[in-house]
Amino acid sequence: MQRNAHRLSFGGKITLFNCNRASNDGERSNLVFNSLSYEREENRFSKASDGAAVISKKRSVIVDIVKCQCAIDVQKRVSTQCVLLTKKREKAESFQYSLLTLSSSNRMEPCVEFKLPYQMDEGVCILQGPTVLWTHAGTVFYTSLQAGEVRQIPIQLSHCVMAEIPFHKGQIFVLGLQNDSDQCPNNQATKQTLGYCVETGQVFDGCMILPHPYICITRCMLVLSADRVDGLLKSAVVVATSNQQMVYFENGIVKDLCQLPFEQPEDIQMVNTGRNGCLFVISFHQGHVCAVWRETFQIASHWSGVSSVHVDDFLQCGTDQMLLIFKTQDVTGPPLDHFLLTDFCGISYSRGLDSGTTNESPPPPENYLLTLRALESRLQSGLAVLQELQRDVRLKDRVLQQSVQALTDVVSEREPILTQPEQVLFLDVLFLFQTTGQCELIHPDRDRPELNACSHPDPEPSVLAPRALPLIILLPLLHSCLNIPRACNEAKEDLLSLLAVLERWVFHIDCPDHSLGDIDDWIQKRVGCRRIEVSPQYLLLNSSGPSAVMLLCWHQITPFQGELSVHSSHLQVIQFLNSLLTYLPVSCSIHPVKNSRQQGAAQIFSLALEKEVASLRECVSLLLGEKEDEEGEEKRMNPGPNETPESGSVEGLQRCREAWQRDVEKGRMRLNPVVDVERYRELTQKISEVQLNGDLAALFEIQRTWLS
Repeated sequence: MQRNAHRLSFGGKITLFNCNRASNDGERSNLVFNSLSYEREENRFSKASDGAAVISKKRSVIVDIVKCQCAIDVQKRVSTQCVLLTKKREKAESFQYSLLTLSSSNRMEPCVEFKLPYQMDEGVCILQGPTVLWTHAGTVFYTSLQAGEVRQIPIQLSHCVMAEIPFHKGQIFVLGLQNDSDQCPNNQATKQTLGYCVETGQVFDGCMILPHPYICITRCMLVLSADRVDGLLKSAVVVATSNQQMVYFENGIVKDLCQLPFEQPEDIQMVNTGRNGCLFVISFHQGHVCAVWRETFQIASHWSGVSSVHVDDFLQCGTDQMLLIFKTQDVTGPPLDHFLLTDFCGISYSRGLDSGTTNESPPPPENYLLTLRALESRLQSGLAVLQELQRDVRLKDRVLQQSVQALTDVVSEREPILTQPEQVLFLDVLFLFQTTGQCELIHPDRDRPELNACSHPDPEPSVLAPRALPLIILLPLLHSCLNIPRACNEAKEDLLSLLAVLERWVFHIDCPDHSLGDIDDWIQKRVGCRRIEVSPQYLLLNSSGPSAVMLLCWHQITPFQGELSVHSSHLQVIQFLNSLLTYLPVSCSIHPVKNSRQQGAAQIFSLALEKEVASLRECVSLLLGEKEDEEGEEKRMNPGPNETPESGSVEGLQRCREAWQRDVEKGRMRLNPVVDVERYRELTQKISEVQLNGDLAALFEIQRTWLS
């Protein structure tokens, strides 16, 4: 049973599907499935789980598997394993089809059932929905749970190619040629390339994906990207043709081509090896397989005698590997006992294979020359950058040494002696500071006005006061040096203020079949996002609109799990999570961490400090208020003479002077007020209690910082 089983890769495991009759009564037809996982230590696949589902209880019904394929369940937003079965009675004229999905609880669940008066041929595919598509008598048919019935696309197309747009934008479309003979005079038939979107019913120009001559010879297609930009469809696809060619298209234009070693291609898959690039794996009729590097479009290797090829993260390391299962005549051995697991980038495990199974194609001689030239160009570029940095360092050292020497001369009351090139150098630095506000040094190749003895309208540099030049150049230098720590401290204060006032959420992200290494890059590519220099783990998202400031901190726990801390308003969190869910694959799940939205230590600390300041201000106001009340009462009890001087009166002027002296003394007393001891003790005790609460909040904040 396992030798003739249909195989699927899902979640880093291989699932075997097969139909058989129950051994006890021979009446029931079952769908049996086994899940196998790779054990690196023993270099073999072992059983992880198994199960069975009863398909029919009648002996007269013949059950067979038509197609096994992974597809996205749009309702559950997860990728799932799909099995299309056919059930036919011995004397019946119709064929009954059932599409089943394997759930995460290891149970087969019915999805779609339909009948056809004919039997499906090999041109069947299962795409997102899940949606079953097939061709019959020159017409494309499809059905899904959303459609609820068998439908046909409303346009007649020949030489059809069915595919879907990848990632979260997934749309199923069909490309083909349409005959325009009815619209052409003299019955001169012409054909145009049309595309049809299954979900929306929209018809578009198929030449933006595949040009007209390639429709007839395309055997399989993989869409790398497709989107509308300014109303135009932008796409990138690769196809394998009946002419033994693999062709890469951008917006319907041929960009690259590779000659394939075998005929009759059937499927294209892509292997993402991470930093080492991507590979295209093409499966052919009669068990042939070849791998092509995406970057160079050169063949990496090819094999024969392959039973099936699968792409998944079988080693659970965060990147893809391809698994080639080879045909074998041994019917008594364990399943999957002849295989090759590799990514051409350091990972290679094999079992039951001889040395001649893998035929690695060495790069052609011209590739060595191209590689050598690329390395030489990169070396020269790096050397040029290094030399420029060395020149900048020498110039900076020269300016600093001359500035220090000139300043020493000024302090020692010696007349500084500056040559004309040195004066021009200082003037250039001054010009840069005046025009840009920065004191970055004088590369000679950079665009700047020529500052020399002929270009200055002022007296020649040789007659400028040398004593003034060192002072002029030192001002921007000191200005820049002082601005750096001040800006750093202000940035830290701003960050702590935002952490204190913004609400905080923590979300756990789990994605079993997709690496989360690109989350940080996706966040940084959003408009208005930048990394905070004083605390690089935080990203600041400052878009337009009220309350638009958002702080993000991404911590990746494993290649497939991570935690995202969000500091923002409630509305912003909802909007951001909606964008994140749109970007992530549907198999990813986001769950809030329990108690993560409670008031954080930073908020408690800020509230404690605010309360401390308010209490201190209140206590001081009470003390000063009581003192002013006492002075006011004394003034009412002992009113003084008229303090307004009489015109031309010496006595009046003297009284004014005495009143002014009393005001000065009162002002001094306000700055150094004398208050009641008991009242002062009461207020200081209150302030001490508030400060103690602030100290405890600060301790909690320090502990939280260390733990994070």
